[in-house]
Amino acid sequence: MTAVGAVAVLGLTSLPGVAATAPGHGDLSSSPAVTSARGDAKSSYDARSVAFKGRVGGQAAAAAAKSVGLGVIGFADAFVRLRPDIIVLLGDRFELLAAAQAAMLMRIPIAHIHGGEASEGAVDESIRHAITKLSHLHLVATEESRERVVRMGEVPGDVYIVGAPSLDDVVALAQPVLRHRMALNFSARAEGVDLPGVIDGLVGAVV
Repeated sequence: MTAVGAVAVLGLTSLPGVAATAPGHGDLSSSPAVTSARGDAKSSYDARSVAFKGRVGGQAAAAAAKSVGLGVIGFADAFVRLRPDIIVLLGDRFELLAAAQAAMLMRIPIAHIHGGEASEGAVDESIRHAITKLSHLHLVATEESRERVVRMGEVPGDVYIVGAPSLDDVVALAQPVLRHRMALNFSARAEGVDLPGVIDGLVGAVV
């Protein structure tokens, strides 16, 4: 079987510990193309984007628009160098729109994570839906998100409910983080309650 090369585009506000290469999995090899709101990332590609909060207006909107334009150029260069078979986009940051535009015009398939979600009144929603229309594979978190993506005209067979990837971090970190911040009272100890069990119960209620 031929190995598939993927580029995962990560949009982060800060990038401590992000490596320039990512480990492969089976027949999939991956590389990150990382963008940073601070523009100080050491990575395959740095879009040097301008961060903003909430709705965009005034000069912030112009800065975001210019960043997207520069991002399209930068991502195109990165994709020429990395020659991916597919790119993976997570979320709805505006620099990801630049990656999606470059990939679409270069005929590189796009897998989008967290499409179909709603944030009414925010620019994020327009960006998210635009990326959905440029994508070929849709990895959504909920049935509601799936229905929304299908209503946008996407092929139902290309939309998969995979849950929220960040919940994996919650599950993985809950025990090591919370066991140092929680304590059982005397009654719980007398009843044989164990702290790991309490933490697992909390995680189960949330996840």
